[in-house]
Amino acid sequence: MSALTILFDFKSPHAYLALAPTLAMLDELSVTADWQPLLVAPQQRPEQPDQADDRGAAHRWHRACYRLMDLRRYAAVQKFGEGCFSDARLFDCGPGRVAAAGYLWGQQRFPQSQSGLLTGLFERFWQGELDINSIAQVDQAITELTKADTGFADNAQLALTQLDVQQSTLQEAGMFDVPGYLVDDNLYYGRQHLPVVRWLLQGAQGHPPAWGKYDS
Repeated sequence: MSALTILFDFKSPHAYLALAPTLAMLDELSVTADWQPLLVAPQQRPEQPDQADDRGAAHRWHRACYRLMDLRRYAAVQKFGEGCFSDARLFDCGPGRVAAAGYLWGQQRFPQSQSGLLTGLFERFWQGELDINSIAQVDQAITELTKADTGFADNAQLALTQLDVQQSTLQEAGMFDVPGYLVDDNLYYGRQHLPVVRWLLQGAQGHPPAWGKYDS
């Protein structure tokens, strides 16, 4: 089996959509992954053009609206619940540095809780139960998810500094988007590559799957 690193960002709807199918794949293949937070730019709110704008602005508006509709359709497929991809969480969520630092802090001290931390923090944020920029709320969440006092709140500045170092390392390695799948030296962005990632993890035997084949 190949080593696998997965890049994610709690505030990314694309990373959240990839979470369940990725975990299911890992479980089926009995593969352990190294999940690393990578902070990316938040979703951009579509800006409706006015009559003075050119045709290009109108096209950009329609494309942005379609991408937003697509996100919400896939959220419905995965039964995330009505309003999960609300404007408040898609566009007004802030950088999410605290949640990323809290995840790293908790995962380093309780590695056996990695899957629970991932799913728990993702779900709490997208269900509107967690401010990913609040030290107090993130501390409470990772304490509940690990069932232990992680000491995050008392060491938040240290954890944030460690996050900044980790982010610089990933960026210097050329990583820039989520969800990202690094299998040995092969890096793929987007959950549409899960069939290819699976193929690589299984030893790349036979013909590769059709590129981009993905059903949800």
